[in-house]
Amino acid sequence: MKTSLREKRAGLGFSEGIEDIVNAEKITWDNGWVNITADHRKQWKRAYPGVNIQAELEAMNQWLWANPARRKKNYPRFIISWLGRRQEVSLVRPSRVEPAVHCSGNNVIPEPKTKEEVEEAVRANKESGNSDLVAETLKQLRRRQPE
Repeated sequence: MKTSLREKRAGLGFSEGIEDIVNAEKITWDNGWVNITADHRKQWKRAYPGVNIQAELEAMNQWLWANPARRKKNYPRFIISWLGRRQEVSLVRPSRVEPAVHCSGNNVIPEPKTKEEVEEAVRANKESGNSDLVAETLKQLRRRQPE
């Protein structure tokens, strides 16, 4: 006796949860996502680990809202394609791991100055005469620029 393909799949565990998939509400968009479940988000997170699913769903929402003439017929396909492209971008441009280095070579971010420290620095610059030199240099540069 021959075994049908359906029976073979059932023996391999393919039919588990198939009723849930068939009976699931269709994902749609009506000025916001409809019928996206926690299970959808979990599956997408597993398939696209480098993507912030919630942020991308909001980006898709804004794109659909801004492009009413380009509405989609198959929203699950639209979502999967969008997330796939974002995953590729995240693989090409990974997030920064090491801190940025300033052009001076100093990668330590200085502590913010207090109001008193700023006032003291301004007073010291005025007393040194350097502020007049900087102002004069800026005036000369402005004169040289064509308008």
